[in-house]
Formats: sequence, C-alpha cells, structure tokens
Amino acid sequence: MEGGAQMVLKRKKPEGASSDSDDSVGGLKRPSTSKEPDLVPDSSINDCNENDIGKFIGQASMLSTEMKKELLDNTWSPSATYDFAEDANHLKRKFKYSWLETYSPWLAYSRHQKGAFCKYCTLFPPNPNSFRGVLGSFIIRPFCKFKDIHEHCKKHMETHFHKMALEAAKSFLGSVPVDLQLDKYSQGIIKENRKIITSIISCITFCGSHDLALRGKHYGEGILEDLYKLRIDAGDLVLKKHIEHGKKNASYRSIDIQNEIIAICGDVIKADIVKKVKEAEAYRVLADETADISGTEQLSIGLRYLTRKPTRSKKCSSDMLS
Repeated sequence: MEGGAQMVLKRKKPEGASSDSDDSVGGLKRPSTSKEPDLVPDSSINDCNENDIGKFIGQASMLSTEMKKELLDNTWSPSATYDFAEDANHLKRKFKYSWLETYSPWLAYSRHQKGAFCKYCTLFPPNPNSFRGVLGSFIIRPFCKFKDIHEHCKKHMETHFHKMALEAAKSFLGSVPVDLQLDKYSQGIIKENRKIITSIISCITFCGSHDLALRGKHYGEGILEDLYKLRIDAGDLVLKKHIEHGKKNASYRSIDIQNEIIAICGDVIKADIVKKVKEAEAYRVLADETADISGTEQLSIGLRYLTRKPTRSKKCSSDMLS
C-alpha cells in the first residue's frame, strides 16, 4: 500500500523544488487530500487485551515459547465489575465472574469470542479425534451454554486430554521436558491398571486353587462376581472405582479375559515346575490316560523329581503338568 510505504520510505522530490513548496505555504501545512484512512492496529479495533485466550484458538503449534509462557502466566481475565450482559445479547444466560474463581486456574473467559475456554487445552491441545460434542467447546470454540456450565466443567476436568494438557502446562512452566511429565502421567495410569488387574487375578486364582467354578448360569453371576463384591466390601477402593466408573470396553471381566488369565497362570505354573525339575538331581515323567464324564479320553502328564534341601536332606515332589 502507498500509504503504508510513506511511513517507512521518504518520497523523492523533483530536482530544483524547494523543501516547502509542495507541503506548506508560509510555514502553514496544507490539509491532507489522501482518501486512505490511517492504519489502526488490530488490538485497538478489537478493544481487547492482547493476551485474550480467544485470539489464539488453533494456533498453539505456531506460538513461540515466550508467548505460551506469557499466556499461561498472564491470561487476560475480566474484572469483577465486567459487564458480561453486553456479550450475551444472543444468549439466554450471561457468564458469571464467580465461575472463574470456582474453576481456577484452567477456566478463562474470552472477550474476543464472548465465551469460556480451557487455557491449558487451548495451548496444549489434544488430538482432534479424542474429543467430541460439548467438551470440544472449551478447546476449539467458546463454551456458551452457561446454563449447564457446572456439569460440563466437571466432565471436562475428568477427561484424559485435559489431564494430559494440565501436566504439559506444569512441565512447560517448570522447565521440565514435556515428554518426561507425560511419561510420569502414563506411568501413573499403568500403576493403577496393575492394581486393578492384580485384584481380578487374585480372585481368579482363588477359584482355581479351590476348584471353584468361576461363572454362574447368567452373565454377571457366579462365585467370581461374588468375590469381587467381597473384596470391595473389605475395602478394595481401586476395584470399586474400576467396576463403578471404569470403561465398559476395558473392564477386564469378560469371559475371554478370564480364560486368557487362566491360560497365563497355567503357563507361569508350568514354567515354575520346569525350573524346579531342571534343578533337581533326578526326575521321572508320569503319564496316565482315562475317560472323563463325557467318555472322552484325557491324557494326564505329571512329574516326580528329587530335590536337596539346605539341610542336605532329600525331598521327593510331584506336580501335574496337564
């Protein structure tokens, strides 16, 4: 633009022209005849603070480290006397300042977009395929359904991607590598899942060691389900939380999972027996065939082995392989 160039470059004057012949007469400047308006910065047009989180939606990957830190530390926030009604002309309910205090520090209000955002998920966004519907409003567009804000804020706080964004923000501000903090969070999930599967395995192995049937006539019935309830009544809070609030597609209680755990337990037992036999002074393989209740022939294989105790006395042990 010509007007913009005049701010940086000086116009060359014709040779022989005096310095004030074009622009002034007798020391008085002529009025401007340019029809182009003066350029005004965007921040003045929007009349909005430059740290308004709504200005940076979808730009997280393009922000510098300094800018991200500035937005995390000094996110624009309206004053307690801010008139939210002016921003809610098209809405049934206006935003309340007290909500910023209730859901501090993650909730932020954008005057630019006239709605609420999660500043952590905005600056450290999740994979676009990991959220749907209303929860996405805190990240990719302003949340404006203020009638149900408490319900959706609580749901947002419990989402996996919000917790990941929170850890990423903490590590970013603490100058700790993000991948290390995310790995710490992932390790926490693995540790909790191990506690869950340990409780489930202990119930299955109890049934196996006492020759008890795991399942009943209908799904959700049987000794195994009763053992789960017994552990919960005894104070197993991890198993209680998993059964009541865990994902339905990762309950670890299906028939396939039960059979897989039983097979793995069998492999572990066999490996332990084989190890003892290899360390034994002598062993013998025992085999016998007999028919079961249906008339099908079943082959049983056992091992008898001789081991030496620390007291130098010998012990003869027997175990069944199959």
